[in-house]
Amino acid sequence: MPEPSLTAQTFHERFTAISAVARELQAVVREMATNLFPVDASVRRIGRRLDLRVNLAWKFGRMLRAEEVPEIVAAIPGGRGRRTLLEALESARIDASLLARLHDAFERFDQVCESLGIESTELAVMAGGDPAGGQAVQQLERAARQVSESYE
Repeated sequence: MPEPSLTAQTFHERFTAISAVARELQAVVREMATNLFPVDASVRRIGRRLDLRVNLAWKFGRMLRAEEVPEIVAAIPGGRGRRTLLEALESARIDASLLARLHDAFERFDQVCESLGIESTELAVMAGGDPAGGQAVQQLERAARQVSESYE
């Protein structure tokens, strides 16, 4: 039987690494929001203040308010969205050091994903979704069973 590419142990290690950078990213977003929105950081207010489309404003708000790491990961925008967000924050005259920290946090997130070989399917599972139609979850369940059987 071929070895699964994703075991319960490697998934846990990867999730732990992603959790650290996702929380770091959230901390920067929260600091920015404190400066930009002292009273209310609703999606509407975020969108208006930063001149963002509702989807990107929603993602910023979700990164801000998420309680769990999967919620943060699910809200991290892709490359074009990140550039748009960074430009909007710069236009809003956010402190340059905060802007640099956000940019660095996005880069660290990408570096961790790349260094650990984390694919978008695995990120989706971590975020509670499954674009592979259940295949990633089934693979993870098989790997978990194999790991537990090896300890018996």
